[in-house]
Amino acid sequence: MGCNSHLPLYPKMSKPGNEFCGGHNILQVLVVHSVDGAQPGAHGEKSGHKISFLLDVSNVVNIQMRQESWKALEDCYDKGLIKAIGVSNYCLKHLEEMKSYARTFPHVLQVEHHPHYVQPELVEYCAHHKIHYQAYSSLGTTVDGNCNPLLNNEVVKEIAKNHNKSPAQILLRWATQQGIGVLPKSLDPVHIEENISLDFLLDEKEINRLNTLDTRCKYAWDPSIVI
Repeated sequence: MGCNSHLPLYPKMSKPGNEFCGGHNILQVLVVHSVDGAQPGAHGEKSGHKISFLLDVSNVVNIQMRQESWKALEDCYDKGLIKAIGVSNYCLKHLEEMKSYARTFPHVLQVEHHPHYVQPELVEYCAHHKIHYQAYSSLGTTVDGNCNPLLNNEVVKEIAKNHNKSPAQILLRWATQQGIGVLPKSLDPVHIEENISLDFLLDEKEINRLNTLDTRCKYAWDPSIVI
C-alpha cells in the first residue's frame, strides 16, 4: 500500500472476507510501498536511466504519512489481521527514523538489489534487526522494462554457460545464496519455471566475480532523495 492509502485501512481490513485479503480473513504480509505520499505511479516515467519525478520529495508531509501509514499497519497487525508487516523503498535513514515512532519494527524490507546495485550496509542492518531483506529488480530490469543490462553482461553469461543455466537463474541464485529473498515476476511459464529452478550452487569465486559488477547503478527510482 502507498503512504497515501492508510486512513481507511483498518475499517476495510476488519471486515470479514475483505478485499485486501482476497476473500480471506487474514493477510500474510502487507508493506508500505514507498517513503513518500505521492499517488501510485507518481514516481515518474523513465527515459534512459533518468526518472522524471512527479512527487514533492522535500515535503515534510512525507514524514507524517510514513508515521500514520505504519500506525495503520501496526493496528491491523495487533488485531491479528496481518501476519507480517513491512516497508518497501526505505533507506537506512528512513528505518532509523522509525525507531522514534514504531511499536513494531518491520518484518520485511523490499528494495532494489542486484549485482549492479548492492547495498551491503542495508543488508547488514536488516540482519542485525531481524528484518527479512527482499530484492526487487533482481534481474536489473530498467523501469520501462525494455532493457536488461545484467542479463547481457559477459560475466553473467559466462557463469550461466558454465552451469547450463540462464543468466536470470544466475542472478537469482547469486541473491538467494547470500540469504536475500527475491521477487521475480513473469507471465511466461518458461521463465516462471526457471525462476523456481535454483537447485544449484555458485562457488565462492563466482559469487565474488558477480559482486565486482557493482557500479552503484540504479534501474528503479531513488528513495534516498525523499526526506
